[in-house]
Amino acid sequence: MQKNIRKKKRRDPVVAARVKNTADIVGVSNRTVYRVIKGDSINITVLRAYMNLLEGERLLLEEVKRIIPFN
Repeated sequence: MQKNIRKKKRRDPVVAARVKNTADIVGVSNRTVYRVIKGDSINITVLRAYMNLLEGERLLLEEVKRIIPFN
């Protein structure tokens, strides 16, 4: 009989870097940022900083794609 072996969940390194940057900007722990983006806690300041970083990354990627078209 086979054992039910679960894969260990790994955090996405891009999200982990964004969370760390958000925590540094706002002055809270990484855990607090994870709680806010997961929805377990409400902190408008943390959420606003996280969303601004996410939007900035998206805009940067769009600009790079505009300058250097990938075919």
